Amino acid sequence: MAKNTGGNLDYRKFKIANDEVDYRIKFSNYNDVQLTDLGNMIISENKNETFKINDVMTFTEQKVLSSINREDQQYIRYISFEFKGPYKYGQNYLEASIASLPVPIGYSTKPAEFNFFLSEKDEIDILKVFGAAVLIIFMITASFFESFKKPIIILTAIPFALIGAVFFFWLFDFNIERGAYAGMLLLIGLCISNSIVLINYLSANCRSFSVEEIINLSKTRLRAILTTTLTTFAALIPFIISNESDFWKNLSLTISGGIIISSLYIIMFMPMIFKLLAPRNKINTMR
Repeated sequence: MAKNTGGNLDYRKFKIANDEVDYRIKFSNYNDVQLTDLGNMIISENKNETFKINDVMTFTEQKVLSSINREDQQYIRYISFEFKGPYKYGQNYLEASIASLPVPIGYSTKPAEFNFFLSEKDEIDILKVFGAAVLIIFMITASFFESFKKPIIILTAIPFALIGAVFFFWLFDFNIERGAYAGMLLLIGLCISNSIVLINYLSANCRSFSVEEIINLSKTRLRAILTTTLTTFAALIPFIISNESDFWKNLSLTISGGIIISSLYIIMFMPMIFKLLAPRNKINTMR
């Protein structure tokens, strides 16, 4: 062991077949040994002389740092505290506390830089999940409607849903965190559901494909779309007004903003897009 660690017993690792193995040196009865027992322990030397550990050292207890950190030849010490409340209020409290803290000459204070956002690898994984979700939705709706144009019309609600989610975060001055990414994934399914309700009804009942007919048919689906939107938003209100968890607040804001904005788009603009992209052969046949 001394050979593999270079005599440095604090290194706590040695190699076996080029693999590093952790080790700890302890007495076999370390769980039962008290501090007083350790001090009274008798040590034998090579010359058959014995002495107690208390004869050569003294044991004291004192508070020490868990680790010593250095950066640019300067010692760094981190001070943390628990703040129960919204993140932005905690950040304001931290900045005010640092500004009012007296600092001796040669010392400086600054807030630690923590990254609450996803890493680049995580963002790529999230984008892959979003892409896979959109692709699966396109395949399902294309097989259901037996058309490529109608699924494209349905998918146009997704960008407006995401815009609505980001708009709510800007409106209420919140940070987009991990809960928002989960909410966006759920939001895709909710806004697509409302789009399918409208497009399926128009596809089944349109005869002349005139603007007036499409508007009148869209009005009959207004209640179903608004009911879904309002009930979803109402169910998320407790999470929005609660300060217990930022994750659920982020998820709720994402879904609420996205489904409201996407529903407005579906009601006001999707019927006209359906008119523009409706199958021309069916229109000519009806004529």
